[in-house]
Amino acid sequence: MIATTSSVFTWKQAYEVGNPTVDSQHRKLVGLVSDSHTAMSKGQGRPALTRILQELLHYTVQHFKDEEIIMSRAAYPKLVAHIAMHCDLTLTVDKLYTSLQAGKTTITLETLNFLKTWLNDHILKEDQAFAAYVAGQRRK
Repeated sequence: MIATTSSVFTWKQAYEVGNPTVDSQHRKLVGLVSDSHTAMSKGQGRPALTRILQELLHYTVQHFKDEEIIMSRAAYPKLVAHIAMHCDLTLTVDKLYTSLQAGKTTITLETLNFLKTWLNDHILKEDQAFAAYVAGQRRK
């Protein structure tokens, strides 16, 4: 299946949470998901998608660790729930990557759209909630 223009994932200013490290990492994650869509639309096949998915998995794990440290230092009250969301996605992507490597599955546009939607929604809802919490703490 060919990726459509609507499936392209681009950075939006609305994703910015005000932390340079987190914003930079979010940009990278958006880029990796976009690269996956591009690779699929160009028919680059399993090797390209496997490499991109591997990089996405590794980068996501590091990003989540960094983000969780920042949240912990800020005493974010929803940290445990946020960590659970991170764990769920990490497990999902890890299973997909392992299955892809073993030749048991292929990456579909539906899978890439899931990643795009998850990241989009997570940044706009969960990460922005944390940004609002930090901003509120600064005003106190």
